[in-house]
Amino acid sequence: MLTETNEAIRGQSQSWNLIKKLGEGDAGEVYLVESLLDHQPAISKRPRKSTFFSDVLRQANQIKREGNILRGLAKAKLKSQVLPLNFPTLIDQN
Repeated sequence: MLTETNEAIRGQSQSWNLIKKLGEGDAGEVYLVESLLDHQPAISKRPRKSTFFSDVLRQANQIKREGNILRGLAKAKLKSQVLPLNFPTLIDQN
């Protein structure tokens, strides 16, 4: 179920308007976002709002690891690539 929202979040390089909540899981919430600077659409993942700080910290660490994996995939050069692979690009982080 898509949930409409009207909230902005700040990344390291720009700010983003949360458009719609696309889903959530153990590692956080996923949103369709749009750059406030150039209206570029993207996907954002952030920790779920929780009453327990330990849950938020665990989710934030997991999201950070996922960002590091995306950076590594972007740099990977696969020698025996039969099919073209497209990886998501990490645009911003906070």
